[in-house]
Amino acid sequence: MNDINRLVDHPIVFKAIIWKALDRIREEKEYHIKRAIAANLMTVEPLDEANVVKTGRIKLIRRRIRNGKLQRNIRKSSVKGWTLRGKKLVRIPAAKRVRMRIVAKRSARKRKGKLQNILRKRRQSLRKRKAMGIH
Repeated sequence: MNDINRLVDHPIVFKAIIWKALDRIREEKEYHIKRAIAANLMTVEPLDEANVVKTGRIKLIRRRIRNGKLQRNIRKSSVKGWTLRGKKLVRIPAAKRVRMRIVAKRSARKRKGKLQNILRKRRQSLRKRKAMGIH
């Protein structure tokens, strides 16, 4: 009680002690909040591949091999009928979707004849990914 009376009698000292205590509390809370934010940022929802991260409506593909080359940090839409333009999701127009569907059918017919080459190249790709540590 004597200490409290002394602190109340000297408001400048009292104020300094309070500010020090508040700073310490703020730093502790700041530390815990930063740890919680970092933990939330590090926990991502893995998909079927370990190098694909889904955040909301956008997929981030860390590493993949296309055409024998390594692609890094590719962003894709995870919503059907939408695509990324710049950094925004944009609806794919109906005419373009129809064209894409026709081209997909034509490509499927052509792919059928080249299936053995595709399978051979896929095996090579998987071997390359395994050597790089992706799969």
